[in-house]
Amino acid sequence: MDQDADIRFRVKHDVPVFNRPFSQVAEEYADAQQRRAKAGEISQARAMNVRNKVNGPLNAYVGSTQI
Repeated sequence: MDQDADIRFRVKHDVPVFNRPFSQVAEEYADAQQRRAKAGEISQARAMNVRNKVNGPLNAYVGSTQI
C-alpha cells in the first residue's frame, strides 16, 4: 500500500518515478549478456556487440536521461 501511494504521489506531482539513468540500465543489460555468453546461451561475439553498442553510440545518445 505504501509503495502504491508513493507512486501515485510522484505521478500526480510530476516527480520522477524512476531514478536510474538509462546508461546504467544499458550497462546492466550488457553485463547480463556477458554472463549469458559465459554460460554458452549466446555467442561471445553477440555479447561483445551489445557491449560495443552500449559503450559507444547508445551512451552518447541518451546521456543522463532517466527512465
